[in-house]
Formats: sequence, C-alpha cells, structure tokens
Amino acid sequence: MASTGGRGFPLFWAGRAASQFGDEITLLALPWLVAEATESPLAVGLLQAFAFLPVLLLGLPLGVVADRRSRRRSMIESDLGRMALLGCLPLAVAVGAGSPIGLVLVVAFVAGACRSLFDAASQAFLADLVPSTEIVRSNARLSLTEGVAIVAGPTFAGILIAWIGAAGAITFDAATFAVSAAAVALMSPVSERRSSVLEGARDARRAGLVFIRNHVQVRSMTLALAAANLGSGIAGGLIVLFFQLTLRLPGWQAGLAYAANGVGVLVASALSPRLAARLGFGRTIIAGLGAGCVGFGLLAAAAGAARSPIAATGMAFIGLGVTISVVASASLRQRVVPGELLGRVTAGYRIVVSGAIAVGALVGGVLGEVAGVRVALAAATAIYLIVIVSVLFTPLNAAEPLEPAPSV
Repeated sequence: MASTGGRGFPLFWAGRAASQFGDEITLLALPWLVAEATESPLAVGLLQAFAFLPVLLLGLPLGVVADRRSRRRSMIESDLGRMALLGCLPLAVAVGAGSPIGLVLVVAFVAGACRSLFDAASQAFLADLVPSTEIVRSNARLSLTEGVAIVAGPTFAGILIAWIGAAGAITFDAATFAVSAAAVALMSPVSERRSSVLEGARDARRAGLVFIRNHVQVRSMTLALAAANLGSGIAGGLIVLFFQLTLRLPGWQAGLAYAANGVGVLVASALSPRLAARLGFGRTIIAGLGAGCVGFGLLAAAAGAARSPIAATGMAFIGLGVTISVVASASLRQRVVPGELLGRVTAGYRIVVSGAIAVGALVGGVLGEVAGVRVALAAATAIYLIVIVSVLFTPLNAAEPLEPAPSV
C-alpha cells in the first residue's frame, strides 16, 4: 500500500480539498436561497432533511456497492453526478423551470445520494490507500484541509451572494467536483480490498449493521453520535436562517461568522491525533461532544451588539467539537473494521448517525416555526448535554486497547 507521502494520498487529498471548498459555498448558498424565497424555518428544515434522507433510504445498498465494485470508480461517478446537478440548478432557477424550492429539494436529495456513495467509498478507499499506522494522521490532514475550506468557503460564499446571488454562488461548487473527479482519476492504481463473500443481497446490506451491533465500542459510538446528531440536525439547518432573520447579519458578516467554524476545525485537526493518543478514541469523542455543546449554547445566547462575535465563537466551538468527534470515530472504524467490510460498516454507521440529522432537521423546522429559531438552538444544546452525561456510563468512557473485531 502507498504511504501518505506517496503519489496516491496527495492527489486524493487535493481532490477532497476542492470538493470540500465547494461544499462550504453551497452549505451557505442553498439555505440562503430557500430562506430568501420563503423566510420559513420549516422550509429550511426540509432542505436539511432532504439532503440527509438518502442516507436512510439508500445507505445500505450504496454501502454494498462501495464494497463490491471499484471505490475509485464510485467516487468519480459521485463527483460527476454532483457537478451536473449543481451546475444545472442556477440555470433552471434563472429560466423559471418550476418552483425554486421544489428544484432545490430535488437537487438536495439526489446530491445527498451521490454524497452518501462517495463517503462510503472514500473512507473505505483511504484504508486501502495508507497503512493502518497512518490512518489517524491521514484523517487529521483531511480535517485540516476541511478546516481551511470552512474558513474560506463561507467567506467567499458571502461575497458571491452579495455580488451574484445565492443561485450564482452554487455554480462554483459544480466546478470543484470536476476537479475532485479529475484528481481521483489521475491517481496511481491502488489495490482495493473488495468483498469476496457471495452472500445474498439482503445479508450483504445487513452486514455493516450486524458488525456495528456486535462491536461494543462501535455500537456505543454510533448510538452516542446519532443522539448528538439529532441535536445537530435541529440546529444545523436553521443557523443560516438565524443569522439572516434573527440576528439580521448581512451576507458578508454571516459568511465570516460561519467561517469561524473552520477555525475550530483547524484547531481540532492539530489536536485530534494527540487527544486520541492520550485519551483513546472513545474519550476523545466525549471531549468533542463537550466542545460542541458549548458551541450550540453560545450560538443560542447570541444577541445584542456583541451578537456577531458571540455567534462566531459558538461556530468555532461547534467546528472544534464536531471535527474531534469525526476524526476519532472514523479512525476507530478504520482501525477495527476488516477492509472488505468497511464500506458497508461506514454506510450502516451513516444510516444511523446521519439519518438522525434528517429527523432532527424536520423536528427543528417544526420547532423553529412554532417556538422560534432561538428555542430550537437551545433544544439542540440540551440534547448535547444529555448525551454527554449518558455516554460517561458507556464503553466509550474507557481506556484503550481497542476491542478486537467480532466475527460477522
């Protein structure tokens, strides 16, 4: 296998960097487009739900695809699909081809399906690309790049929204997926560990969930992060609306506040390997949940003349906490899951964890519509706090070594 210093990882890294930068532009531009058109928390919540609904509906079969065919091919096709979808959206909105909200929801759903396949394939591909001793470092490097994208992307998006509008800003994301696809295609050949088990379609789809159920640390991690993501889903889709309508921040200020999330990601990327080495993966995840709880609390409290810096600080803590948890959880899975099963385990994990975001987004949309966006943010904070207290009594709050992989 190639090391992180070989030709393979740098190209993989470059492709991820390009698509992550575009993702951060769209993360601000799509909700902004919906908020401008509707001023409705429910509509913004629906957008968030549609983006994650494919994980619930298609996650398992896409995980089988990621394990049974070339993961490189899956990543390229996912990138090209998202490039086409986001490239066509601004044109469709401009010519008035149907309801803008309906178009955005359709694009969010199909692009979410492409992203689900890409994530399952790319995480499994990384385990084939680098030695097991480099997994944590490689994930931290990818998170470092993500942090840079989170700093630069929303800031640039805010400028683009003010200049050419939210629909125009989305065009830039389409080009980044073309760059990502080209980078993956140019990589040297990598020996991929595909599933050699000829189980039936139903058993193949269930294999990832069975592994999660049988591995005590992976099971505890999955349940804890799913509960936390219920809170993240409640808040996540409403943050842009909160900046736009509650705090009344102009586009460039909202972009800067959102970009503070990336500062937290950058710090977390540097800290994650050290925390994992000192605390173990489980306790590192708990530390990340604590930072996220502080972040959502600060965001809910933002008001008055200091609302912008308070909101930015909250976003920084959210970025710090989420990234610490993501790096630790991905590294744990990549360390203990057999390579030929990793795509399905990743897909099963995402069904539970990311599926909770879709449910939370719907709850957040209704709660924001009925009680207000600030109440929804406070509810997310409370959920994080409950999860932190609960997880202290699970196997995650234990020193390593890791539990051996169970037989499936």
